[in-house]
Amino acid sequence: MSKRKGAKGKASQSKDAIALAEIEQVFQDFDPGETGILERESAIEAIGVLGAPGGKKLVELMDPENNGFVTYDNFSDIALRALTDRGMDDTVQQAFDLFDKEQNGQFTFEAFKKVAGTVGEDWNMTELREMFDIADKNQDGFIDQSEFMDVMERVGLS
Repeated sequence: MSKRKGAKGKASQSKDAIALAEIEQVFQDFDPGETGILERESAIEAIGVLGAPGGKKLVELMDPENNGFVTYDNFSDIALRALTDRGMDDTVQQAFDLFDKEQNGQFTFEAFKKVAGTVGEDWNMTELREMFDIADKNQDGFIDQSEFMDVMERVGLS
C-alpha cells in the first residue's frame, strides 16, 4: 500500500487512514488467496460492500487494461476517491439541510437569508437576492436539492 502525499489536515488524514483500512479489509475478504488481484466481478461486489456509488463504472476505472482483473493499488486508489466523494456528498447534504429547516426538499429566500447571516460574511440584501436568483434556475422562488447541488458543483464543493 503506498502512502498518499499532499497537504491535508490531521482529520482528513485520519479519515483517509480509516477508509484505507476498510478498503484493504474488504479487498482481502474478496482475495482469500492473497494474490493482490481481484477478478472484475469480485471487484464489483467488493465496491458494493464498501458502499461506494457507481460500482461497475468504478471497476472500469480500476481495470484500465480491460483484462478482467483489478490490482489492489488500482482498487484502493479508486475506492478511496469514491468514498471521499461519498463523504463530500454527505457534507453537501448537511449543508442543504441547514437551509431546508422544514425538510421539504426546498428552501425560500427567507431561509437562505437567515442562514447566510450566520456565516460571518457581510452580504447586503441585493447580493443575497442575486445569489438566490442565480441558484433558483426555474425561478419558482425556491431552491430545491437539484439546484443546490448544481451550485455546489459550480463552486467545486461536490
